[in-house]
Amino acid sequence: MTRASRISTAAITALALAISLALSGCSASGNVTMDSSPLLTPGEISREAGLRDTRLCVINNTSMNMRIQWWRYPDKRPIPPAGQSCNTGYAGTEEFPDVTAWIEYEPRPSQGTWNEIRTEASNSFLFAPWANVTFYVEGEKYGICWASFDEGESYFIEDGWVRAEMQRLKDSEDHKEFVLNLGLQQGDYQRQYCGSEK
Repeated sequence: MTRASRISTAAITALALAISLALSGCSASGNVTMDSSPLLTPGEISREAGLRDTRLCVINNTSMNMRIQWWRYPDKRPIPPAGQSCNTGYAGTEEFPDVTAWIEYEPRPSQGTWNEIRTEASNSFLFAPWANVTFYVEGEKYGICWASFDEGESYFIEDGWVRAEMQRLKDSEDHKEFVLNLGLQQGDYQRQYCGSEK
C-alpha cells in the first residue's frame, strides 16, 4: 500500500467516524458548565444520545457563612444566606460523577472554623439518577450514601449543625434536576455510615 493510499484510507476512516458520531447524537467528549462557563472533563467520555445531564443547585437557608468549590473549578465561591450556587455537567462514570462540590460552612459559635460537606449527583444511562451528601466525623464518612432518586423524592441528614436535604426535582428539557437545601438542624439526627475513605 502506498503512502498516499494509507493517508486516503485514514482520512476516509476519520470522516466515517465523524459522520457516525454526528448521526448518533453522541459527543466525543463531555463538558461541565457553571454560570454559562464551559469546562472540559477529563478523558474522552462518550454519552448515549438523548440522555439528560445533571444540574445541581445548593441553597444556603441558614444565617451562616458558606462557600462552595465545584469540581475542576479552582476558586471557592461564597454562598450568602438565602443565596444559591448551581452547576451543570456530565461525565457518565462512577469515578467522575456529573457534578461534584465541596461546601464549607462556619458555625456561629465557632467563627473561623469551617466544617465541610461533600455532594455529588449524576445521571447514568445504566442506572437511576443518584446523589450523595457526606461529611466526616473522626475520619469516618456519614451521610446520604449514593442514593437513587425518583422525581420528587428527597433524603436528609443532620451533622450536628446543618440539616442537608437533597431532592430530585422534575426533569427539565436538558437536565436531571437536583437541589440541596442546607438549613439549620431540627433535632432529627439522621445519617448513614458511608465508610472511611475520602
